[in-house]
Amino acid sequence: MKISRINKIRNYRIFRDFRWLNGGLKDFARFNLIYGWNGSGKTALSGLFAHLERNENVTETDADVEFELDDGTKIQGDEIADATVPAVRVFNRDYVNASVLAQIDQKQDLSPIYFLGSDVVQKSEQVQMLRDDLENAVQKKAAAKKSVNEAEAKYEGFCIMRAKMIKEVLLASPVHTKYNKASFKDRAQKIRFRGRPSTVLSSSEREACMEEIKQTPEVDIPKINMRIPEIALDLFFNTSNLLGKSVISQTIAELADAPVVAHWVQQGLDLHRNEQDYHSTCKFCGNEFSQQRQKELEGHFNDAVTSLQRLIQQTIDQIQQEKEAMQKVEFPHKNSFYTTLKEQADEAKTAANSAVQDASAYMDMLVEKLEEKKSKLFEPTGIGSDAPNPHAIERLLHDSIHAFNDIIETHNASTKKLGKTIEDAYNKLEDNFVLTALPELALCEDEKEKTAKAYAEAAQTVDSLKLGIRTLEEQMRGHRLPAEELNEELCTYLGHGDLRLEVKENGYALMRSGHAADNLSEGERTALAFLYFLKSLRGTGDAFDMQSGIVVIDDPISSLDANALFSAFSYMQQRTENCAQLFILTHNFSFFRQVKIWFSQMKVEVFYSLRTAHVNGERTASLSPLDSFLHKFDSEYQYLFKQVYEAAQMDTTSTSNLADFYGMPNVARRLLEAFLAYRFPDNTGSLAKKLKLAGYDAAGTERIRRFLNTYSHAGMVDPAEDDPAILADTSRVMQEILDLMESLDAKHYCRLEHLMKSPQPQG
Repeated sequence: MKISRINKIRNYRIFRDFRWLNGGLKDFARFNLIYGWNGSGKTALSGLFAHLERNENVTETDADVEFELDDGTKIQGDEIADATVPAVRVFNRDYVNASVLAQIDQKQDLSPIYFLGSDVVQKSEQVQMLRDDLENAVQKKAAAKKSVNEAEAKYEGFCIMRAKMIKEVLLASPVHTKYNKASFKDRAQKIRFRGRPSTVLSSSEREACMEEIKQTPEVDIPKINMRIPEIALDLFFNTSNLLGKSVISQTIAELADAPVVAHWVQQGLDLHRNEQDYHSTCKFCGNEFSQQRQKELEGHFNDAVTSLQRLIQQTIDQIQQEKEAMQKVEFPHKNSFYTTLKEQADEAKTAANSAVQDASAYMDMLVEKLEEKKSKLFEPTGIGSDAPNPHAIERLLHDSIHAFNDIIETHNASTKKLGKTIEDAYNKLEDNFVLTALPELALCEDEKEKTAKAYAEAAQTVDSLKLGIRTLEEQMRGHRLPAEELNEELCTYLGHGDLRLEVKENGYALMRSGHAADNLSEGERTALAFLYFLKSLRGTGDAFDMQSGIVVIDDPISSLDANALFSAFSYMQQRTENCAQLFILTHNFSFFRQVKIWFSQMKVEVFYSLRTAHVNGERTASLSPLDSFLHKFDSEYQYLFKQVYEAAQMDTTSTSNLADFYGMPNVARRLLEAFLAYRFPDNTGSLAKKLKLAGYDAAGTERIRRFLNTYSHAGMVDPAEDDPAILADTSRVMQEILDLMESLDAKHYCRLEHLMKSPQPQG
């Protein structure tokens, strides 16, 4: 059995006098889509189907309703209870309020989808008793935690205060510059477990320590790091050896007796050797340089001569380097030493400097002797018996440096000893401060331990109660499974898993992103109710057969975003495509478009519109064929333009026709909002701001703004605010809206106007 039509609806809610035959309507098909804005009568129409579902008569005063089935049977509204009616299931706002809203208003809990058995009810009562006990236990635990925090704060505050005092007194100590509560706690612990008794300092001992820490130790002085030249065993020995040598060669007397000339000739010979033709011409006089003369000179300046010359120069360089290294050493000023060592340091420095000067003079003498040897290579020479003793000079230098370093060691030892004395004084004072604080510290620690123990007991009680509740809830698995199934369907329906149901007593608690949801939005209430509705269609307890049943769905996607809307549509499609007859009513154009595409594919569909008009001052609804623009286009925009375009042509001279314009302000507003959003995509302001941006005639813009602000209210018209004087200007205002659109985009307007004559989609 299916419903073919509703022959008449009179005096039923917003339907004042609707008759099927007067509307030129096709009979209901297997799939039926009804589109109507808010306030157009969808809820009233779905309410009529609900009477069939409940086998309940229509009882409104003077109501006259008649259904006709596909077998020709007619069922009067006041005879439904006694008639044989098809199995109908209706989802609408009344269903949402009955299945979800009433329960949420009480404790923000969802009414259960599956009721509990007697055993589970008993366990629920036990759980409630445990929860009452748990609430008290949690309060005690919170109070105990507060006491713990207070005791901890007192303990920490005491440690901070004492540490701050110790730091301020011992601030000059490098060890105590970063003294903090952790340092204080650590020292208190060490004193307690030191293994020997500790006593508080007497006043005299404390004053002595204070005096000791006022002392300032001098900085350490680095030792003199001088490499003592080996004057006797190295420099003196090498020099004497070189001076005692003589070169045996084929000497030329005139050169041997004239060292300066010999040096000059030797340089010339070296220059000639570097020339390829040095045998032929003398570079000095230009005369012939014979081979005989060359042999004579080379015999005089043989390898032994050059070797001795080289050794002499190397020894001179070594002595000079040793001297320079020794003279670079600097001795610290006497003011760097403690007062008791200043005089000794000054005397030792003078002695050391004198030893350095003597050593330098001796080395200069050695260099002088070696320079003389360069001119006396062919005879032995010597240092001379009157030269100072090299061993004495070296010993004096060594002893003076060692004596100065001994004074430095004495200075550094004094610094270390004084530093240790000051460090010991600081430690004694720190111990004294900690010792005086130990009694009060012990009281703080005892209070902390006491409160921690009380908190642990309270926490254990809470955990025990939670375990008892959890154990009982685990025994209620039979109730938990349906919730999990519903959660999976809820995730599929909304397209996300943010919302979940958890078993609570004999119902469900709603969780949002893991936290309890205090309030359900309109969309969430509708979604939960709709899921329950779809689940009941396949239930086993009410004998509803999808293959022969009729399903009526009125706006199941309230307040859902675009993504969730698509998920909800897909979910609904999968679960209702096998029913015998389906009615879907909606005001949402996006949802309407999805359903329209689906139904069009089924080839057994009919599309309808719900419209309202004013008759004798009252709004009345009627069912009519779907407007061709809504049927053929995937956007509501063309339909809105058609409404405005036709209204601009209507006569408003007679007040009897004004009722035809009650819906136009909202139509005009929706059209303008869509058009101006397209024209000014970068402006997010109000409609009034966008109208101003349009740059249209100021007077016309003001008439449009006043007309829209007076009559458009959230998609509906409030009759109490009707003003015939303004409403009579509808055609003129509609024409000005058309003129505004044409002025901003003439090509776009021309294509829309062309649709009025040939309403076909333009490719």
